[in-house]
Amino acid sequence: AGNPNSDQSEESARKNYNIDKNCIDEAIKSGVENIILTSSVWRTIGQLERTLKERISPEITSAYDSNIPYSKAKEMSVLYLSETAKKFPEKIFSYVDLGWNPRETMGQPISNVKPRIIQWWFAECELQQLYLLLLSIENNSYFNSRIKKGINLFGFNGFSKNDPPRNLNHPHFPYDLSNSVKLGVKHEFNVYGVLTEQTSSWRRI
Repeated sequence: AGNPNSDQSEESARKNYNIDKNCIDEAIKSGVENIILTSSVWRTIGQLERTLKERISPEITSAYDSNIPYSKAKEMSVLYLSETAKKFPEKIFSYVDLGWNPRETMGQPISNVKPRIIQWWFAECELQQLYLLLLSIENNSYFNSRIKKGINLFGFNGFSKNDPPRNLNHPHFPYDLSNSVKLGVKHEFNVYGVLTEQTSSWRRI
């Protein structure tokens, strides 16, 4: 229902936020016990403009770009989810700062997009793993132990491990995927290899 374009107006971004907020509220009213919000890589885009000493954690806040309404709106949605999680400690909340559509990848040379954008790619089979595993997050020993300690909000970066080959001189892959790994996602694909080899095995279910 939302507008995924990063260059949208403030009015459109405000509508996006209201859609997220209303969906969260209605999920609570419906008695849903495990709520998963799809956010966007644009929520932490501001961090890419700063000096990176560590990889960008999905749990970071205030890393949006105030000049991009869509970026700020996604931050607001995650903050609303966080506030809601505090009000409902018996429920589980997750959010995924998702990269870009896997089906736009095949046949697209690396030179067509900026290095940072190419590194936002997420193999379809890995994306499926993430969401399916989130549905049963309580069965995961690492996250179950945190849930037992009263933690009920978890963040994830939705990308494949897209480390660039040295000969391209692209900036290093900046995102922390450790939460996905702990959840059980098997990161088998790298967008650079996919584009070079023209393989479609990353689309498997």
